Amino acid sequence: MKKELIISVDDYEVRTALLEEGMLAEFAIERKGERRIAGNIYKGKVKAILPGIQSAFVDIGLEKNGFLHVKDIATPSAVPEDVEEYEGNGERISRRSQKDSISDILTNEQEILVQVIKEQLGTKGVKLSSFISIPGRFLVLMPTVNHIGVSRKIDDKNERYRLKDIAKKIRPENMGIIIRTGGAGKTEKEFVDEINYLVRLWRRIQKRAKISEALTVVYQEYNLIHRLVRDLLHPDIQTVLIDSSDEYNKLRQFVGGVLPEMKSRIKLYNEKQKLFDKYNLEKEIDKVLQNKVRLKSGGWILIEQTEALVSIDVNTGKYVGKTSLDDTVLKTNLEAAAAIARQLRLRDMGGIIIIDFIDMKHEKHKHKLLQVFKNDLKKDRAKTTVVERLSKFGLLEMTRQRVKQSVIDYLFQVCPYCRGNGNIKSLATTCIELQRRIEQLCATRSMRTIWVKIHPSISSYLLRHYKGTLTGLELTYNKKIILESDLNMHIETSEIKCL
Repeated sequence: MKKELIISVDDYEVRTALLEEGMLAEFAIERKGERRIAGNIYKGKVKAILPGIQSAFVDIGLEKNGFLHVKDIATPSAVPEDVEEYEGNGERISRRSQKDSISDILTNEQEILVQVIKEQLGTKGVKLSSFISIPGRFLVLMPTVNHIGVSRKIDDKNERYRLKDIAKKIRPENMGIIIRTGGAGKTEKEFVDEINYLVRLWRRIQKRAKISEALTVVYQEYNLIHRLVRDLLHPDIQTVLIDSSDEYNKLRQFVGGVLPEMKSRIKLYNEKQKLFDKYNLEKEIDKVLQNKVRLKSGGWILIEQTEALVSIDVNTGKYVGKTSLDDTVLKTNLEAAAAIARQLRLRDMGGIIIIDFIDMKHEKHKHKLLQVFKNDLKKDRAKTTVVERLSKFGLLEMTRQRVKQSVIDYLFQVCPYCRGNGNIKSLATTCIELQRRIEQLCATRSMRTIWVKIHPSISSYLLRHYKGTLTGLELTYNKKIILESDLNMHIETSEIKCL
C-alpha cells in the first residue's frame, strides 16, 4: 500500500495528513503555543487522597490537578492494565491485589514522578500514571515494572515467539519492554541499539527529576512532526513531504540520527500552490467534519458524538441492490464498516462507540461483517476492542483509546445560534482560515487595500491574538488591511473586497 505523510507548517499551526493510496487516512493538528502534553513526565506533588474512589489528585503545575487511580500507581508487584504481560519464562504476571488501598501507597504532599496518559478532556483534568513509558520506534521502555509485552496487532504466532525470545535477552534488569507493531521483522541488533538509547534517556530523566523542584517537567514528548515521524516512518512510507525549510532541516537531522536509511524520503515542497491545496486536503478535511458520510453505493452513515459515547447509524439510502435484500444489506454494511474504521481514525474519536448496522438475518453474514470490520481496524494505531457478536438489537459495541480531544472537539465550539444543538468553527479556526485567505490575496493580487467585513467577535479575536501577523502581512506585501465589524455577519462568514 502506497503511503505518504504530508506536513504543512505556517505561522499559525502545524497540520499533518497521512495518505493511503492517495486517500486521507489520518489528520492531526497542533497550534503554535498549544503543544500537547500527553507523554510528558512531571515531578508532581500529591494534594488529595480519596480512599472512597481509590484515587488521588496530583499537582503537576497545571491549572487543574491531575487524576491518579490506584491501578495506575507503579509498585514492585503491580503492572499496568493496558499491555500484554509476560515474565521471563513467558508466564503472565499477576496484577496488584484489589485489596491494596491507595492510602497505604501515597501520602499527602508526597513527591511522585508521573506521566500524562490522557489530555484534559472537557472539564476533567489530565489523567496520570506512575507507570512510566518511553516510546521508541520499535519498542517501548517501561522502567518502573519488570515484564515483557508484545503488541497484540502482531498476530503471527511464530513472529510473536521470536520477538519474545529477543525481548528476554535484551530486557534491562528490573525494567520492562513492549515490542511495538513496528518491531515486527526487526533484528536483535536493531532492538539492542534502540533499548540502549532509551535506557540512556531514562537515566537522564532520573537525574533531572532528582535535582528538580516539584511541579517541574522532567521529560517533554516530541512535537507533532517528530512524534509522527517516529511512529509512522517505516519502509511502507514512500515520501514525507514538508513545506517549511526550517522544519525540513530539523526533520532531516532527526531522521538521520534515528533512521539514516530513510533520510532520502524526506522531501521539501516549495511550489507556489499551497501543499494542502495541491492534494485537495482542505476539502477532504471539511468532509470529515460533517455528520453525514455518503457511501459509494448510495448509502450513508450518520455520526453523532456526545460526551458519553459516539453513535453511528448505517442506512442503505438510495442503494436498492441488484439481487436480493440480504445481499443489498450485506454489501451496504461491509461498505459502511470500511468507512467507519476510516472515520474513527480521521476524527480521532474515542471512548464507547455504538454502531447500528442494518439488521441481517444470516449468521454467516454477521460473522463476515465482524471479520471485515476487525480487519479494517488493524490499520488504526489507537487501541480498539470490539465485542465478539452483534447484540440482539443489531448493535455492535466497541471502544477506542481516547488520549486527547477529537478533531471535531479541537476545531469546533458549541454553536451560539443553535444553543448547543450543533457546532460551528471556533474563533481560532475561523481567524486562521481568514488570514490564509488574506495572505493568498496579498501574494496573488495587485490591489493596494484589502477590506474585510466580519463579525465583531472575529475582529476582536484577530486584533487580540494576531495583530502582529496582520501588520507583518501589510509590511511584507505593501498592502493595507482594513477590518470592519458587522453584527449581522455570521461568525463563520466574511466579505472581502480588493481595492
